[in-house]
Amino acid sequence: MTDITAGVEADASNKATINLSQLRSQGALLARELAQTDTSESGHIGILGDYYGSYNGADTGTFYIHVDHIGNIFGSADSSTAHSSFTITGKVSSDGVVQMTGKGLAGSASFDGKINLKTGGVSGYWNLTGFGKGQFAGQRAKAVGGRAY
Repeated sequence: MTDITAGVEADASNKATINLSQLRSQGALLARELAQTDTSESGHIGILGDYYGSYNGADTGTFYIHVDHIGNIFGSADSSTAHSSFTITGKVSSDGVVQMTGKGLAGSASFDGKINLKTGGVSGYWNLTGFGKGQFAGQRAKAVGGRAY
């Protein structure tokens, strides 16, 4: 198995680990800032919300993404293997097709998948050319009372 951070010197003791709460805050802040600059509506209301999950393969970790009302994706991920975090940006179509890019110390990885419009599940494959690939899967968060937001 190839480590996606191969060739990157990292002293884990000098890096601050980012917890899931910090990742959610970062993603939500980015999404709010974008929403203030673009108020157009589209068919993304059923996809709108926060998604949490994990990824595995050549690297393993967790991710958080926020989908705004026009299909923009912002979020973060935390690599268990490299003990570092990276940003996630991308787009989702109104029928749930997801295309994201994760950017971090090892470079840019592509994440391609689909959001299941009925269940709120998100899944797909990731690839970082020259380093490795794998799968990701997650679920949309539910608001109190079971209503998705």
